[in-house]
Amino acid sequence: MIRRPPRSTPKPSSAASDVYKRQAVSLVYGLAAMSSRVTAVAIDATEFPDLAQRYQVTGVPKTVVNDVVEIMGNKPEDEFVEEVLRVVI
Repeated sequence: MIRRPPRSTPKPSSAASDVYKRQAVSLVYGLAAMSSRVTAVAIDATEFPDLAQRYQVTGVPKTVVNDVVEIMGNKPEDEFVEEVLRVVI
């Protein structure tokens, strides 16, 4: 199998994006703890470039729900939960 090079070189994380990533991961893990319909896995795109390419990660945080819905960036908690639940319920 021939692998294409990544579309862009990952940029170093900024402090703000680190905060957003932690918030998104915490929220998704919280949803998973509250519902058996939600399973959460956090992946560092720089450590798993194949997955980052597969899901076309161009910024963080990026949340993919059942390969159907993609949530880019940081959103208010109620909007984030609504988007996730729309797919899993």
